[in-house]
Amino acid sequence: MKRILLLAIAITTYISVNAQTYILPLLPQLREALGEDMEEGYDAMLADKHPTTSFIFEDIAKSQLPTGLADSLVAAFERELPLAQESDRYQVCKDGHKTLSYSLAIKGKLSPEKGRIISFINHSFASDVETAAMLDVNDDSLLTFRYLQQTDQSIKSDYDAKPFDKFLSRIAQTEGVKAQQVVYILNDKKKRPRHCYFTYNGGIGRRTGIRYEVPREQAKQMMAEFKQVARAYFNSEQPINITIGRNTCRVGFNWKEVRMAEIVDDGRLFLLSAKVEEGNMLIPRQWTKITYYNDGIEK
Repeated sequence: MKRILLLAIAITTYISVNAQTYILPLLPQLREALGEDMEEGYDAMLADKHPTTSFIFEDIAKSQLPTGLADSLVAAFERELPLAQESDRYQVCKDGHKTLSYSLAIKGKLSPEKGRIISFINHSFASDVETAAMLDVNDDSLLTFRYLQQTDQSIKSDYDAKPFDKFLSRIAQTEGVKAQQVVYILNDKKKRPRHCYFTYNGGIGRRTGIRYEVPREQAKQMMAEFKQVARAYFNSEQPINITIGRNTCRVGFNWKEVRMAEIVDDGRLFLLSAKVEEGNMLIPRQWTKITYYNDGIEK
């Protein structure tokens, strides 16, 4: 009887230990549960680092996730806390609200002794961190999560924007779609606009292109197709930066060209194809509302 009891305890312990999971295996479940509420990213713009993929969601209620998934995520961070190369866990109490924060440099460092850093709210990492994970739990109900992972790829020197151009060419011929020329000029750095997409070092310059307006009846389908084109570039090793969210998709090629999509409040979809003519130029934050910017003047 004693031997049977010990065996049962051993089996229960084995199942319990192996039921524990790490953060990475939970990503497919999170992506399936959150859909477009999980932001995806791919960054292969910097020649001094390998391409980085990222997965982010912000202020998601536990109730939005399948039963037990949020607790499994917190447990996974607890499990990897002592296994990471560097880690931090702390709690902040403010105005009666509590936030529990985790920072894990699974491969790499949290804070570098010198050089650049990657900063998020409550979290900082060395810019060359290979794999990092962050989690904020607010009042044990709201979750903010980030996972960054560098690949072992190298970054090519050139890029191919033809897949997007082919897609936009088809959009331009669709009934109901409007096309308009855009011009963004900056001669005075002091007057540079608040931007929603960053070009290399910002700076003075001129950017031109075409903005497409898609009726709301077609917006969701065309946005889905735009995102599909963008995701095909993941792990392509091209000098490209991609951010995909629920109503936005931003793509930059080697700091020179951009292809952007955004569904605005009334349901319309705006698409932008623009390139740098000279120097560098930021894309104004209000690009869906304006087609002309010149040192603070918007039209």
